[in-house]
Amino acid sequence: MLGISAKRILIVDDEKTLADSICESFEMHGFEPCVAYSASEALARLDIFAPHLVVTDVRMPGLSGEHLISEIMKSAQKRPVLFCMSGNVDLPVAKGFALGVDAYFKKPFSVADMLATATRFLNLSSPEENENPVTKN
Repeated sequence: MLGISAKRILIVDDEKTLADSICESFEMHGFEPCVAYSASEALARLDIFAPHLVVTDVRMPGLSGEHLISEIMKSAQKRPVLFCMSGNVDLPVAKGFALGVDAYFKKPFSVADMLATATRFLNLSSPEENENPVTKN
């Protein structure tokens, strides 16, 4: 099994401050994060960066997170997808799961919960067991 440092996470959100904050948290816990500020940018990075897991917003200008998930599910390499959303208005939970979403996080969300969920989907030990403790907000 690969260690955390080998696990690449693609973070997709048009809210740059939020995306950068999520990226920083994953990086502090030994992951290799990459940020895309749109679904189009994320699609361009999928094959090059080859993430093990994708964290994406639902509602973004241009292509939506829903479209991004549809494209990810068409690819040969399946990967867990965590969705961030403002509420059920963005995308009904049942529809998201039907698309292939593995977990939902309603904004505002706990970064510690997101790290724990990502870790679980990547079959790693919990973030609390690593050298760097989860930063509490």
